[in-house]
Amino acid sequence: MGLSARALRAAGHPVHLVICTYTTPHLRRCLLGVACQTRRPDSVIVTCDTDDPAVRQRAAACSREFGLPLTLVYRAHHGLCRLSQVANNAVRLLLERGAPDEAQIVVTQGDCCPAPDFIAQYAARARKGDLYLGHRIGMTDAQTEVFDEAAVRAGRPPAAISTKQQRLLQLHARKAYFHLILRHLHLTKLHKPKLVGFNHGYRLELCRRINGYDEEYEGFAVDDDEFCRRANRAGARPVICVRQAIVYHCFHPSRQPVPWQDLPSAQRFRQGGPVYCRHGLDNPRPQNPIRVEDIS
Repeated sequence: MGLSARALRAAGHPVHLVICTYTTPHLRRCLLGVACQTRRPDSVIVTCDTDDPAVRQRAAACSREFGLPLTLVYRAHHGLCRLSQVANNAVRLLLERGAPDEAQIVVTQGDCCPAPDFIAQYAARARKGDLYLGHRIGMTDAQTEVFDEAAVRAGRPPAAISTKQQRLLQLHARKAYFHLILRHLHLTKLHKPKLVGFNHGYRLELCRRINGYDEEYEGFAVDDDEFCRRANRAGARPVICVRQAIVYHCFHPSRQPVPWQDLPSAQRFRQGGPVYCRHGLDNPRPQNPIRVEDIS
């Protein structure tokens, strides 16, 4: 699971997991879920919007306990969330270390515990398209409080999942397939079917074609819609795996300060922009020095 260029080339059609985070409360649960996959990813990158030593210590402790080699990418926070840049930092590292265009990149966040067949479900769909749309089961505060590590190790959900939560996931899947049909008929918005930032994937070649995530987007929300819109404009072939490739999202208070439509990033989204964004994988926005650490 190392990130050496030799290992990347040998993998043939690798699946690389990128975990974006800036804090520690649920990182252990996330990495436990990764360690218990039926098909482990070929590499794991934890990319951070902080240089808080606590994140590095938690990641290193989990790596040792779970036998999970990973690479930590981090730099000091800029005072405002730069999730797009944090995700790009991981992709740039993969490119630097020789990841091939056909590599599959799967993205989640540090407050999400992947289901046991999460990576296997993505890998099974690798050749069916180049943009992969998963989803989540949003755990309640009570479910998060009783998070069961033994259940995760045994391949079960970390808490009892309600019928209502299962039905909501089915509803998201139906909406995704409906918008996919409308997209073929040119009757839906270009960022539909919806890509969610906490669970999606893409072929590396597609990411390079649109210059990755747009680093001009700051703050929370919208960056995932923006990435999806440019990918679709570039001719992406979406694959719906909403019910199959899921993560369990641990509860925490919302960080979104105002309704979606009132966010500065939403106003910028309405203005549009080029498919190949100005500040992305190429021509990144200036940032604090990046550190890369391989942990095993």
